[in-house]
Amino acid sequence: MLGEFPLQNGDGSAIDLSLIPVEFLSRIELYRGSAPLQYGGAAPGGTLHLRWARRQSSGMEASLGVGSWGARRLHFTGSYNEPSNPYRLIASAGGHSSDNDFVFLDDRGTVLDQSDDRERRRLNGELTEGWAMGRLQRDLRGGAVSGILWAHQRTGGSPGAAAREPLHTRRHQGDYLAGLHWHQATPVNPNSGLSAWEASASLGLGAQERRFYDPYGEIALFPRSSRDWIHHIYGQARVQWQGPAGIRLNTQARARWARLRPSDAFAPAANPDSSRRELGAGAELSIHRRPGAWQLDGRLTAEFRHFRSSLATADALEMADATSVSHTNLRGGFSIQYGNTWAMNGSVGTAARAPTLLELFGDRAYLRGDINLAPERGVSSDLGISFRKRISANSLVRLETRLFHSTLHDLISYVRTAQYQLVPQNTGRSRLMGAEIEANLTIDGFGLQGAFTYMDSEDHATALDLPLRPRNIMSANAHYEFDVGRTLSIVRLSANLDYMGANFVDPANLIRIPPRFLISSTITFGLLSDAVQLRLSVRDLLDERPFDFVGFPMPGRSFAAAVHWRAF
Repeated sequence: MLGEFPLQNGDGSAIDLSLIPVEFLSRIELYRGSAPLQYGGAAPGGTLHLRWARRQSSGMEASLGVGSWGARRLHFTGSYNEPSNPYRLIASAGGHSSDNDFVFLDDRGTVLDQSDDRERRRLNGELTEGWAMGRLQRDLRGGAVSGILWAHQRTGGSPGAAAREPLHTRRHQGDYLAGLHWHQATPVNPNSGLSAWEASASLGLGAQERRFYDPYGEIALFPRSSRDWIHHIYGQARVQWQGPAGIRLNTQARARWARLRPSDAFAPAANPDSSRRELGAGAELSIHRRPGAWQLDGRLTAEFRHFRSSLATADALEMADATSVSHTNLRGGFSIQYGNTWAMNGSVGTAARAPTLLELFGDRAYLRGDINLAPERGVSSDLGISFRKRISANSLVRLETRLFHSTLHDLISYVRTAQYQLVPQNTGRSRLMGAEIEANLTIDGFGLQGAFTYMDSEDHATALDLPLRPRNIMSANAHYEFDVGRTLSIVRLSANLDYMGANFVDPANLIRIPPRFLISSTITFGLLSDAVQLRLSVRDLLDERPFDFVGFPMPGRSFAAAVHWRAF
């Protein structure tokens, strides 16, 4: 969720978070289990909420960077925010291009035979993309109305797998979103015992364009020249009542409509349209109490959703492959906090997710669809404990650990085929369980952060690991910052370690992607009271040249330099 807008394409594909400028954000909230109703409710995998930043002044910033393998990047952000003016504006635009002709080790499809291994350059990996985003807000008495615009385009080659690298395939992707949000609240003194009302409504219009040009059938096994459009409309209305004794009742209704219009110049017959309609309603009862140094919170959520998917347009002679699915989710969560030091929170409940248009109908390239997919259903729970202690004004220690468990029916898993395509399929019954540990230590100018996730997944039918789910993921960061002088004011040194364990790409656990371990380092020089920053970085310092979790080669040692200027 970006503010009040769900960041989900009409086809259900993931959003590239690197396209959201961090200058837009004030904080990021991660809900492992029970998220508030307006931020996703009972989403099976949790909810990521990106909060808008509220600029306290007007200004602008820009950055220019270059890097290995022909990488080039330009980024600009400007904002207008004056205390005497009710209008607030922030806008950002940028572009990025890369040749992506890095060197990698090609085993020529014979993993066990190293005699034919050789180094060569990646082909057909060039990439050009641009994006623009803006948000305009008008403050009201007790509320605000805001609108956002977001556009992104990405064009380039489609390199595919190293063992079968296409040379002429091209892909284009365009994402466009416009949204309007209104929020109004009645101010009330929390100690007066009077009730308060809050209402909000959101409307979003979006479109995605997907082009795939494969004239020689290098990826799709037969020629393709497709251009698919996906249009979607999203609406949400919410009313919240806050009563005495910390009681709060939140009600919400939402609707989403999406249509996929495919076309292929090489297809012998026209492809039918497909559509998805979603209706949902929910209620959430929560309580918040502060007895002394304690803070107690509880939340109970009930949500109903109905989905209808069809493979033909409404004006067709008959509706082909139309399916209707309804499900109800119930979830409860709690939080117990003592002062600003200790906290415990957890949740348990049901979750369900209907297949997306992308999973049902594919993308004509690396992802094949399956119109017979059933929705995911399951029960999940999580429990976490955190400790936070401020040692001094510039020193802080924070520890957090969390356990999670999910039992899922008809989990949608992706399986890689011999043609390096991904096929979604339902598993009968599966289980996910694991633990997360995070530590954060800050002492004056020195900081150390680390996170480790262990996840054990199992397909109950085969007692084997689920595909594309590594057991271990670890990351660590160490940084140090110190002042030098007036001209060269600040120097920042940082090092990052990222580890992803091995995973399997097939249900039989026969094809194994090896683990990867990457070390990256950055040095930043702050000039002119930190108004200008020069950043030099190196990624994959040890030149490991790993593969991603699907099996595609990644760049080895890479260098980058950037100049960043800001004036606020």
